[in-house]
Amino acid sequence: MKFRTGVSRQFLVSPTMPVYYKFTFPPDIDNVFIDVRSNDQLCTVVSVQSFDCPVYDVSEIGTGQGHYQTMASIASFNVYVNKKN
Repeated sequence: MKFRTGVSRQFLVSPTMPVYYKFTFPPDIDNVFIDVRSNDQLCTVVSVQSFDCPVYDVSEIGTGQGHYQTMASIASFNVYVNKKN
């Protein structure tokens, strides 16, 4: 599935089956705003990190591997393109 800016998507996730998606920044985009909403009031984590192995646990993300936010029903944050290349 290819993601595009400005297009909402709906996904079904569960605590026993984490879901991973890849987004590639278009050349003219420097950041994206991620808005996550849930009908449930379950505590969960939204994580954004490089698309490579290994996939880091939330406790490891704090060491500069990515971004995360805990949520019950809503989470949102900006993600900026990595311009290290």
